[in-house]
Amino acid sequence: MLETHLHMGSAASALALALTLSACQSIEMRSTGGAAPPIAPPPKEGIRYSDYRPALPYKVTDQGVLSRELFAAPGGDEYRVSVRELALGPKRSSREIEFAGAALLEVRAGAGMIAVDGKQTRLATGSALTVSQGQRIVLTNTSEDQGLELRAVVISAQ
Repeated sequence: MLETHLHMGSAASALALALTLSACQSIEMRSTGGAAPPIAPPPKEGIRYSDYRPALPYKVTDQGVLSRELFAAPGGDEYRVSVRELALGPKRSSREIEFAGAALLEVRAGAGMIAVDGKQTRLATGSALTVSQGQRIVLTNTSEDQGLELRAVVISAQ
């Protein structure tokens, strides 16, 4: 009988503790408008930034896009193949881009428009198109909050 009474007392204590903690959390959530309180900023002294540098970083081009070369291989004496990634921020447009050869473009993410020698075409994730050597393109990202990312396979004569 005494053991049953002790177990019930322990259960009652645990229940009381759980109710107290949930009430405190409920009061805290109401005082912050339902959101957890913000995390305090780190102290100004002693911030350690990462020294990581990507092997293939994007670079800003003169045409206003971020670009990086992922792969380049000579194709013998006659041609060269390279794979580039292009990125354009939300609600941005590039200046005219001309590749060093013919290009196959694949939209990896985002939505937008491309003008090939002035002719407009809609872009969406998964779409692909070709650009002949000498043609000029202008990219426009129509998204409010997502980048436009393309992969270009460029084949050029050497």
